[in-house]
Amino acid sequence: MTNVITNDEIWLDLDDDTEGLLDEWHVAEGEQVEGGQNIASIVLIKANYEITAPTSGVLSKILVPEQDSFTKGQTLAEID
Repeated sequence: MTNVITNDEIWLDLDDDTEGLLDEWHVAEGEQVEGGQNIASIVLIKANYEITAPTSGVLSKILVPEQDSFTKGQTLAEID
């Protein structure tokens, strides 16, 4: 299992308690994904970023639903 988290680089100039917003999932649970594929869109302080799959596999579980907030280092989803 591989956890999907945000890249630490996008948090460099932000406080550790800054929350992001998971704007949209581009794939559903149970769908096949490829490493590097855009799988979600997030918003951090009015800047939008794409989250890519860190590995190929099946997006087995979405842990942060659309329009929910999350924090740095939080697991967004799992890929098997």
